[in-house]
Amino acid sequence: MREVLGLFSKTFYINVINNLDFKSILDNVNKLDIKNSGVLDNNLNVDNISAMSKDRFVLNKPEFSNLKNVIMQEFNSFNKEYLMYENEFKITTSWFTKTKTGQQSNPHSHRNCMFSGIFYIQTTYNSGDIVFNDLTDKRFLLRTKKYNIHNSEQFTFRPKNGMIIFFPSEITHQILKNNSDIDRVSLAFNLIPTGDLGYNNSDSFVNIKI
Repeated sequence: MREVLGLFSKTFYINVINNLDFKSILDNVNKLDIKNSGVLDNNLNVDNISAMSKDRFVLNKPEFSNLKNVIMQEFNSFNKEYLMYENEFKITTSWFTKTKTGQQSNPHSHRNCMFSGIFYIQTTYNSGDIVFNDLTDKRFLLRTKKYNIHNSEQFTFRPKNGMIIFFPSEITHQILKNNSDIDRVSLAFNLIPTGDLGYNNSDSFVNIKI
């Protein structure tokens, strides 16, 4: 029987969470110190870069504890049903991003983590899609009749309020230009596995506790 497998592919998870008080979350976000990140691309002016909260552990704040619980429930469900890893995962860093009209982010990936996530709090049409790029070295540049998950080197998602995305942290991604008249507000966070990694008789065994 003919079979087409996406072996060794990168796993993304996307869902929409609606059972949260978005106004309350946004009110608390607006109380934080949010400034330009300072991480620049040579072709971008600092004024055009998305701003990030100075606090990089925002989900440790009491006012965001419910949001953190909802996110972890979602990720644990993703792990239990699809990834099926025995390890538990913990959120390490977390921060809010605010992209004003005309702003965007530079392409980047995340270090010292296994999965990263985005949760959208305030968006609208054209407020800045997110694009993911496959930077794997390709041997040939081929012409494509129709793009799909097997041949695409780039995927773009249009955010909406309540959308959550989990993705492998090494994937390069970028917020595209906000062409709307509102501030695009999102939460970003990183996760690492905890407990025993590898096996006791392995030369790469390690135990992670946070």
